Amino acid sequence: IKDQTIKGVVDPVTELTSLVSGIADTLKTNSLLQKEIEKGTKKGLAFEEQINDILHSFAIIAGDIVEEVGHKEGASKTGKGKKKGDHVIVVSDSDGTSGRIVFESKDLMRKQSLNEVNKLLDASCKNRQAKIGIYVSSSLSSAPVNSNFARLAPNRYSVVVNKETLDTVALEVCYQVARLEALSITRTNTTNKNEINFDKANKALKNLREQINLIITIRENMSKAESDITDARHNVDKLEKNLTSNIRKLEETYIDKK
Repeated sequence: IKDQTIKGVVDPVTELTSLVSGIADTLKTNSLLQKEIEKGTKKGLAFEEQINDILHSFAIIAGDIVEEVGHKEGASKTGKGKKKGDHVIVVSDSDGTSGRIVFESKDLMRKQSLNEVNKLLDASCKNRQAKIGIYVSSSLSSAPVNSNFARLAPNRYSVVVNKETLDTVALEVCYQVARLEALSITRTNTTNKNEINFDKANKALKNLREQINLIITIRENMSKAESDITDARHNVDKLEKNLTSNIRKLEETYIDKK
């Protein structure tokens, strides 16, 4: 994640829209991290810990700070709400602008409603004093919407990191969109510029959502195809061995008749 991705933001909407063209570069930057994750080194960890490790990897590249706050009390006055929010990313730019993003990581069996997730993110943002809230589901079936990446409301996002495959593409893209948005909000508040007009940015966000879903679907199909090929090779090897065995038996039969 390069400084120039954020640097020189004048019109937040223009910058958010232009982010689409930079997604491919970012995914290339993090490709080595994805390969390490795919090796399964993190599959023994709890889902929240897996997300924590992934966020640390992104933050190192971006120069951001990860606060592991899942077991720490926040700013909320109520006892139950004091521990809302699992991870906080403190993002900053070279001009001194900074912002906070909170992540809620959930490994649940039941599908969460849009209302439930938005309420949770609102409470988490309040507790962790963050402007942006991101809900991370461990499966598409438990996500609030049927998409691996979605904007639920202003400053609220949902992403899926499948705990079986640990495909991070949705989280990578969401991290950057949220990073840009958090810095833009801070600039808006400090410079009195117009707020981000997400109506104009909806097309860009829709394109991101469609591209992410397509990438993940293709990856899953490739993984299944690779598994099928492996099974097919195993079956061919088995058939070849049986064929060799039968040929030998046939040879023995002819030899016995001599």
